[in-house]
Amino acid sequence: VGVLTDYFDLNEPEDILIDGNYASIPCRIGNNLAVIDITDPFKPFLATSFRDEELQDAMGLTKNGSYIYLVSMSNERCIVIDASNPKQLKKLYSFQVGGANQYPNTLRKVIYEDGYLYFTHDGEGTLYIADARNPARPEVISKVKVGKGAFAIAVKGNRAYVGGCIGSSSLAVVDITDKTSPKLLQTLESP
Repeated sequence: VGVLTDYFDLNEPEDILIDGNYASIPCRIGNNLAVIDITDPFKPFLATSFRDEELQDAMGLTKNGSYIYLVSMSNERCIVIDASNPKQLKKLYSFQVGGANQYPNTLRKVIYEDGYLYFTHDGEGTLYIADARNPARPEVISKVKVGKGAFAIAVKGNRAYVGGCIGSSSLAVVDITDKTSPKLLQTLESP
């Protein structure tokens, strides 16, 4: 019904978050977060494009209230953004997720669930958990190795499910009952 193309601001979209009349799209090659006004689906338009010196290879994002958490893949950071006005995003804070400057630096996805952020780190094959009960200043509280290729993430109840991608066709199941001490329960591999 509608289309929007923009080589500069929509260069290699990696994720999408729909919130009301806006679609937020991190773009890896563009090193930005594009915010598209989708009020009229026949005529979407670029409302704003967020860029920051710490945002290298924008990858995944999630939202809690007026806060967007945006993953910067190659420098292993999460950028906390005030999105109370979707047309004027404001960086509030950023923090390290993963072993700084260890190759490959591939922090991938993030989701928010009940006061916590869950991150997948492909290069380390690790699930990271950050306490986000202070939503403006989350901090990493734990991690657990899940195997190669940690990419996709979903949480249901006291379980986190991590899908492998690069170098691994797998699904890891993690017990997250104790957020400070997650435990790998099972990994299913498939050729």
